Amino acid sequence: RVFEDGDFVFAHTDYDFFGPKTGFDIFRFEGGQIVEHWDNLQETTDRAIFDGPTQATNLDQTEANKALVRAHAETLQPERIHKVLGKGDFVLVVSERQHTSFYDLFRVEGGKIVQHWNTTEAISPREQWKNDNGKF
Repeated sequence: RVFEDGDFVFAHTDYDFFGPKTGFDIFRFEGGQIVEHWDNLQETTDRAIFDGPTQATNLDQTEANKALVRAHAETLQPERIHKVLGKGDFVLVVSERQHTSFYDLFRVEGGKIVQHWNTTEAISPREQWKNDNGKF
């Protein structure tokens, strides 16, 4: 699954390095070039994480779906939200709680959340970061 939201492109990816991994990648573009990248990876334990539709529909509902999913995340999963990106019926919420990053992809249909895929990854201590921009 790959979607675009303004200067951002986000992808739900099936990786195979050092074993099967499920990933979410976010790229920010400027002038047609990637200038920033964030990701969240975890070991794939169930192939169902890739089931379901892969193409965005209902593009005119993007903003309403982003608002619905943000409200869901703020109400039912109180945590620090860093990004909410969407295209049509797909919305990605990037958040953190207790030194863990969460990338949650939702599919909305008829004003209701009908599918959910996610990855979680521990956030390394700051002294182990390779750059200053961190996980988010």
